[in-house]
Amino acid sequence: MGETTSIAINEGVFLLQSLSPARLDQLREEYPALSKELAVGISAGPDVEPGDNNAATAILREKAQIMVVALSEAGTAAQQALLTLSRRVKSARRQRLISQMLVLIGSSSSLATLALSKNRAAIISAVLTLLAALWNLLAEYQEKLLNPQAGNIYDAFQRLAEGAYKTRTLSTELTLALKYDQASQIGQLAANANLLCEQLNGWLVQMVTSMPQAPAAA
Repeated sequence: MGETTSIAINEGVFLLQSLSPARLDQLREEYPALSKELAVGISAGPDVEPGDNNAATAILREKAQIMVVALSEAGTAAQQALLTLSRRVKSARRQRLISQMLVLIGSSSSLATLALSKNRAAIISAVLTLLAALWNLLAEYQEKLLNPQAGNIYDAFQRLAEGAYKTRTLSTELTLALKYDQASQIGQLAANANLLCEQLNGWLVQMVTSMPQAPAAA
């Protein structure tokens, strides 16, 4: 059990500190034996006697429960960001459609201008062309993220969906392992959860904090 008690949860703790510091404070009160582990940036485990299997098992379960909370908070944050991006995707598509319609109408007006040689038709055509360009510009703005390296909203949407799926799946596996006391799997699943949190710390926190939150449903 010595190896299992040394399993790090530091990435999960860092994720909680970024996404839900209040929840992290609650965990510190719930699990005083893991006070060192629940300090941001510290990965060293608590001291446990090598032969104390019961204490080692209890510590491992507490670590796993903390990782379940971290995955839950990450999944919630990803889902909320997905709602915001979903609205931006719909808005961008709508603006693209309007732009294309204006281009089509403008093209028809241009043909009418050539056929009728009317100044009014030429003005209408120019106005429609300008409006089409403006709507296209708005759509491009909607599709861009504050961080250009993160790609556009479609890339972000796919990444958030994958992140939400991974956190939900791993959280379910870890919860079931805890429920049915599958000690042989808890340690590996907790380690996998910490690795996933490390990946999420690289982009999820920045993405969530850089976009406006979706308004709560009435």
